Amino acid sequence: MVAVLHRWAGMGLGASVLIGLIAFAGLGALAARLVCPGQAEDAPRTATAVVGGVEAEEPTVPAKAAPEPVGAAAPQRAADRGSPHDAARPVSGLDAALSRARAHSVEPPPEFLAAPRNGQADDLKRIRGIGPALEALLNDIGVWHYDQIASWRARHIALVDERMTGFHGRITRDEWVKQARALVQAQRGEG
Repeated sequence: MVAVLHRWAGMGLGASVLIGLIAFAGLGALAARLVCPGQAEDAPRTATAVVGGVEAEEPTVPAKAAPEPVGAAAPQRAADRGSPHDAARPVSGLDAALSRARAHSVEPPPEFLAAPRNGQADDLKRIRGIGPALEALLNDIGVWHYDQIASWRARHIALVDERMTGFHGRITRDEWVKQARALVQAQRGEG
């Protein structure tokens, strides 16, 4: 049959054999499903027992999956831990540290102010990564000064990051705390 297909279609012998094998495999799988529908992997398994001369089907206990080796678990996803940010992204080391800091810390929350001290806010746009939109968002949250950002720890970053809708991860990615500390030192004349 392959030789007939080979001559009829004008294909090379190798291509004809390959097409024949693919067709044979596909038809074989289809025939197996049609002839043995109860053997599908997702179908419940049953056993036939003869009780009092009458055949009865009883469901069998499905085989248990082998336990996963320690450390082989897939990384936890944001959707699994209930984070509103980037549900499809896997947990990074920073996210894990932030989660631990949120859960186990007894630190007080970061200092949020209703208005800038002495009516004069610092120009937060001097921190690389903060533009006018982020500065306005930070002001709405209650962040007006470099020293507020400079004093943040992991837990504080996590709390502020949750409130910054659409800007998840910017605080750590752009190193705001490090930059704010340098600006505070410059304001005090320390460096």
